[in-house]
Amino acid sequence: NQASAVVGECVYSFGGYCQQTSFAELKHRSPIDVHVLNTLTFRWTRRPVPTAAHEPRQYACTPYFRYGHTCVAHRDRIYLWGGRSDWTNVLCNTLFCYEPRKPPFYIRICLLSPTLWPQASSSS
Repeated sequence: NQASAVVGECVYSFGGYCQQTSFAELKHRSPIDVHVLNTLTFRWTRRPVPTAAHEPRQYACTPYFRYGHTCVAHRDRIYLWGGRSDWTNVLCNTLFCYEPRKPPFYIRICLLSPTLWPQASSSS
């Protein structure tokens, strides 16, 4: 149920889903958990998540917890795609970008707009 990717010496594990989650928890938007394994020290840490009250802009673009999602690392970023949450009862079709090395060390995930993708060349 989790998805993981490696950047540098760290393994970043995103979210997941547990059937033990209460119905009340499913009914509100909870940001996805990010746990980090430092492969040099073999210590796990949990990254803090933004709150609606203290970081409303960051909270709004942070993905909610989900299952069935995919993560892939490219350079110093991790891209999170898809998944499903019983909170929304739909599949997510938004691509998120996580930049783990940018301080402060809370989740920095941004929605990627289709206008950011390069246009295909029409020349042959």
